[in-house]
Amino acid sequence: MDVFSSQSHRTQLVLTALSACVITSTLFTAYNAYRRSERRRDLNEDVLRSIATHEEPRAHRLPVPTEGPTEETYIRPNYIGGYDEDLVKEQLARNYAFFGDEGMARVRGGSVVVVGCGGVGSWAAVMLVRSGVSRIRLVDFDYVTLSSLNRHATAILSDVGTPKVGCIERTLKQISRWIEVDSRVEIWRKEDGGKLLEGADWVIDAIDNITTKVDLLKYCHDHNIKVFSSMGASAKCDPTRIQISDISYTTYDPLARSVRRRLRLQGVSSGIPVVYSTEVPGDVKLLPLPEGEFQKGRVNELGVFDDFRVRILPVLGPLPSLFGLYIATYVICDMANKPILNPLPIKNRRKLYERLLRDLLHLESKFVGEQITKLPIDEDDVALIFEDLYLGRTVVPPHNVPARPQLLRWDPLKPLVLENCVVFEFAEAERHQKECLGIGSAGERQRPVDVWGDEVQRIVDKNVAEVEKYRSWLRYLQHLEEGPEGLEFKSFLGAPNAGIQSAPPNIDYGGASSKGPSGFWTVEYYQPYFDVDTSTVLKRCYTTLLPFSPTYFTLSSGCDLYGPFWVSTTLILALFLSSSLAASISRYLSSPTAQYDYNFGLFGLAATIVYSYSFGVPIALWLALRYLGVGEWGIVDALGVWGYAQFVWIPVSMLCVIPESITRWVLVGIAFGLSGYYLAMNIYPILSSVSRTPIMHVLDGIDPAALKADAKATRLLIVVVGVLHAGLALTFKVLFFSYYVVRDLSAGSDPLR
Repeated sequence: MDVFSSQSHRTQLVLTALSACVITSTLFTAYNAYRRSERRRDLNEDVLRSIATHEEPRAHRLPVPTEGPTEETYIRPNYIGGYDEDLVKEQLARNYAFFGDEGMARVRGGSVVVVGCGGVGSWAAVMLVRSGVSRIRLVDFDYVTLSSLNRHATAILSDVGTPKVGCIERTLKQISRWIEVDSRVEIWRKEDGGKLLEGADWVIDAIDNITTKVDLLKYCHDHNIKVFSSMGASAKCDPTRIQISDISYTTYDPLARSVRRRLRLQGVSSGIPVVYSTEVPGDVKLLPLPEGEFQKGRVNELGVFDDFRVRILPVLGPLPSLFGLYIATYVICDMANKPILNPLPIKNRRKLYERLLRDLLHLESKFVGEQITKLPIDEDDVALIFEDLYLGRTVVPPHNVPARPQLLRWDPLKPLVLENCVVFEFAEAERHQKECLGIGSAGERQRPVDVWGDEVQRIVDKNVAEVEKYRSWLRYLQHLEEGPEGLEFKSFLGAPNAGIQSAPPNIDYGGASSKGPSGFWTVEYYQPYFDVDTSTVLKRCYTTLLPFSPTYFTLSSGCDLYGPFWVSTTLILALFLSSSLAASISRYLSSPTAQYDYNFGLFGLAATIVYSYSFGVPIALWLALRYLGVGEWGIVDALGVWGYAQFVWIPVSMLCVIPESITRWVLVGIAFGLSGYYLAMNIYPILSSVSRTPIMHVLDGIDPAALKADAKATRLLIVVVGVLHAGLALTFKVLFFSYYVVRDLSAGSDPLR
């Protein structure tokens, strides 16, 4: 019988399976397209209603004064192209005196692109033009609102409802008659954003969406375009804390930390100057949404775009303007060939934090009685404790500035977290070690309050409350954006996976011990990782099927375990059902009258293989990285990456019921390639950073032998991961996609291989 005949059961089964796949895919695609069109239509209607409502009262507004030159006077062609050079030099006389003719020629011949024209970008653009820049491109999709007027450099009341780039262009042409302004009411996207950066000598990143910001910085870095980035200016009020530094040296700022981490995962660790504030705000909350908006449904759909925030933080107007002025100053000096190098406040302070952290690590190892390689706090947290909580002074009255400061655990019954770490002078620290921590002393341990008094205890309690305010502020920041594109502030101020906490030994000095945070073995520890939107899980699953999609970390607002467990369990069922169906088809094609009994041993085999690989391999890799001193990855991060990487095997297992050996090999190869690419994109930046990890900086210098050993360990880990991944694909092919069950039939060997 011709197996490809329309009458053969084999052909009918294949056609039925393919038809079901095509119909299902078509239905899903049509449904998603319908949903998108409906949401776009609703958004357009809302915009039209908003514009109509805005236009009605315009006739009742106060007239704009007409004294003096009008806008039309400034933008007439004869003024733009024919402005006298002597007048230009007179207008820029102070800049010529500072930079000289050659420097100003560079400034006037330069071109700058400002992406994001809000409170930061508008001030930067104005000062660039006032300083002589002749060509500038403004990129922003947003419109002026009433709330923008407290910080925007050029917007006035009559500009409300108009594009931000429009009011900036108007003001720039009123300032400089020779300026060339290219205003673009667009959003920068990495897919087609290159044309907006063409010809730029400098790009200013003043974007407040973290995903777009990271994409822009990565694009500029890859294409050797100079870029200066603004970090978070919201919820801050101290102008003395504003700093300029390379992004690799930023401290305190959660936005800078999140951007730095995402860029590092994409291979960009330094080389981008930024302006940021070291201030950590206290009692600051997100601006609330009206209760009626929550009752209408999902509030994340109120955003202009799916990946843009809905709620915002309060902003004190002068701070964004200062950020913009810092940026303009830096860019102008660089264009004039007088760059600002190594800003002084950051240059040596970092070494102090490194020493404090190194000494604390050494003392904690003595305290717990075993060698510790990583603390649950890092250099940024040390800076927070030393500078913000204790103001660079010892906790003991009269609170002198310590000549040799030292950090120590305060209460030995509590874990080493921000609230339980204090600043001592060296002599005070030695006393605390002996009398409270029992380091180097065989005597009975005493309570810290009994050693140092009630006044010191009140200071520690006060700082505990301050830390809780900081944590509350970060929790608000983490909910800036609904859905999968939220900010990512992991391992800041004691996040769950910040590192392994050094647990104190069992100490009893006559009092009840306080209950610390949820432990690693408690249900409460893992509960937040299962509280995730289904849409977020599905979006992360889709990215594993697209070779050029964002990786797990650049897409997510934080790791989860719900998706990996769901993917692994579904894959087990898919492997068992598809292999059983394939064996049934094979038996039927060999002997139509034969009866097939399902082999439930395959189910146990599938569960063992999938769970062992999805959870055993990432845990082993995480332990290896911890041994090498790499703290960038948490154990939940590793489990998340490996779990989602297996998603591609679910549709492949369903398609492998097709009774064609070549087809099954091709499908297995595709799944191997997609999942391998996904793993490589996520873990290679981590593995490649082994030789640059903080463990090397614990020493005064880098040991070349240790550096070489770490490089060998990195290559070994890459080889091991690749071999295990290839072994998984081959195991799936041999055990579940081979139709080997028919060897038990009297018909003989499998005719379909």
